[in-house]
Amino acid sequence: MEVFLLWLGLAIIVGVAANSRGRNAFGWFVLAVVISPLLGGLLLLAMPRGGLDVKVCPECAEKVKVFARKCRYCGHEFAIANPPPLPPPPLFTHRDYDPPVR
Repeated sequence: MEVFLLWLGLAIIVGVAANSRGRNAFGWFVLAVVISPLLGGLLLLAMPRGGLDVKVCPECAEKVKVFARKCRYCGHEFAIANPPPLPPPPLFTHRDYDPPVR
């Protein structure tokens, strides 16, 4: 009985760690219960952090991708955070260039 409670407790810890890394907590909890909390935790640590490429819509509070221009839930249009920089001006134009005289 104590081993089962330890197994379940460690699986809960894996689920909490998965949630803090942006993963599905319940899915990782079930995976840890089925295979092993130790293997589940090691798999979780080996995977890159998830959920870092999302932002929260200010209108409906749903998670959308960072590069989204429009919320897929409510239609809110996001402002472009960093517009692309302007190209540098040319050093000279074709009118400024005088071909050498021969």
